[in-house]
Amino acid sequence: MGHAKVSKSEEKVNSVGIITIRTTRETMPYTVQGAMDTNSGKMLDRQKAISKGILNTVDGTYLDLRSGTKMLMGDAVDKELFEVEFDMNAEGTIHEEVLKTYSVHAVYDRKKRRNLKFHEAVAEGIIDQGTGDYVDTSSGETMSAETAINKGYIKATLNKDSKEKSTSGAGSGATPKTSA
Repeated sequence: MGHAKVSKSEEKVNSVGIITIRTTRETMPYTVQGAMDTNSGKMLDRQKAISKGILNTVDGTYLDLRSGTKMLMGDAVDKELFEVEFDMNAEGTIHEEVLKTYSVHAVYDRKKRRNLKFHEAVAEGIIDQGTGDYVDTSSGETMSAETAINKGYIKATLNKDSKEKSTSGAGSGATPKTSA
């Protein structure tokens, strides 16, 4: 009979952090006064933006001329690509809460120029455990976790169960979690 060699592989434990970002969005009626021409970097009045194809009032979109990217007007307002006047007296204001949960794999320490495990970043004060905010160790600037994720300082994956809903509760937070 032959002999089989059995070997046990090393068990790997990863430190993963969970950050939940809770954003409240308030949507109210507005009128577009002007739109950004990304080629020139200038804000154009409404009519000129329409004539250049930047603002499309029929399908409610904004066209970034430099990149060729088309986006919904609401997204362009969020990115400050429109100059708008909000109708503060209008009915129909919508309050919506967006919950996004991220699994954090690494946090970049800008001063030391290296990635840290989530629990190390919390212990060193780079991630505020109560708010989930990121502290830039190079400049001392504090930014939201979402901004830090977008800048690449927090390496994270958006969990599939994240959703938009109307709800109430506390703000953002960071929770260390260890998985085997």
